[in-house]
Amino acid sequence: MKDMASRMLIMPIIYKMLMNDIAFAPFEFDDTNAIVDHLGAQRYVNFGPSALSLRGYWQEWRGHFVLEDQQTIPDITFWTQNCLVLSAKAKSGLNNLLRDCGEFLPIHCQDGEYYLFNCLAREAADESKSEKKIDRGLQRGVEALAFKDTSHAVFQTPYDLTNGMYCSAEFKETVESGALSGIVFSLDLTQDFV
Repeated sequence: MKDMASRMLIMPIIYKMLMNDIAFAPFEFDDTNAIVDHLGAQRYVNFGPSALSLRGYWQEWRGHFVLEDQQTIPDITFWTQNCLVLSAKAKSGLNNLLRDCGEFLPIHCQDGEYYLFNCLAREAADESKSEKKIDRGLQRGVEALAFKDTSHAVFQTPYDLTNGMYCSAEFKETVESGALSGIVFSLDLTQDFV
């Protein structure tokens, strides 16, 4: 009789990444309209959900952090649900994990050297353990979300309309061991806010 443990399917530990905009300042580009005009409205709206590369269209756009109250500048934050904004320290520490998951695009920022990380990696949800939130015939999120396996450190899924960004335990551990600030990790893959 085979060992029971050898027959068990080991599910990967996956986290949802969330922006900590309570303690850390959000990022914004100085002129989003110029980016939309340059990329074209259709590409701007669809680059995230369709996993489109921006490399051939990218200019070194200017951006800044909007500091309020006691907020500080993060090492990692979000710009849209499909992109991370990384400090030079974060890019250096995470490069080996991220390079096969998307593309790094430079940003001119008064607060130092930053990069937009456009996540291009996609993973299928385990539909037997996932459930979409449907309201009046339209998907409004997910009630439950699980993955059988992943080959990416950071990824998105079409199952939630690419509205979340997920990561492996290795990615989370690397962020924490490198003392990179700005995001939090949740085992609740349906959580939307900190």
